[in-house]
Amino acid sequence: MMERDIIRTCILICNAVGMLLYLLWLASGSVRVFHTREGILYFFPFVPFAFIFITLLRVKDPEEPGRKG
Repeated sequence: MMERDIIRTCILICNAVGMLLYLLWLASGSVRVFHTREGILYFFPFVPFAFIFITLLRVKDPEEPGRKG
């Protein structure tokens, strides 16, 4: 139980840092993402970040009362 929480926390922290670094790179670049149609392509990498956040934050504890397993 404790080891899984540590791993999940590390993954969440790495995911958050990666997302912030990508956002920083996107904001500091010279590409004008909102002024062209192709600019939406720069936002696709946020999909995996969001998927990881949603997946890890929805994980239920197997020792919760009321959970079958």
